[in-house]
Amino acid sequence: MAGIPTPDMLTSAVTGPAKSASGYTMATAEKFEQALQHAESTQSKESSLVDSLLSLNEHSATLADQAASLQERDMKPSELMMLTMRSHEFLFHCELVSNVANRSSDGVQQLFRQQS
Repeated sequence: MAGIPTPDMLTSAVTGPAKSASGYTMATAEKFEQALQHAESTQSKESSLVDSLLSLNEHSATLADQAASLQERDMKPSELMMLTMRSHEFLFHCELVSNVANRSSDGVQQLFRQQS
């Protein structure tokens, strides 16, 4: 009969911190609320990470289109340098997104280890 309050539960409700039948206090509920707000704020960070991954795809398509248009004719030295620069920029973005993804993964793993 878990639904019927015991005298101990009534006494602690009157004299001590507010506890439910399962042992959770108002402080626990406040901590949960704070964790929920923190999770909602990090959700926007996760969406920016996904946006970065999607922009890599768009960036690679643009780079491929530029290379294809330059391939049809002889490239000038300035066009070759520009294509090389854009390729290096794309590589930098790939490495940056990969680094952020790896650090995020490590952070999630550490969080699960701490909670275990």
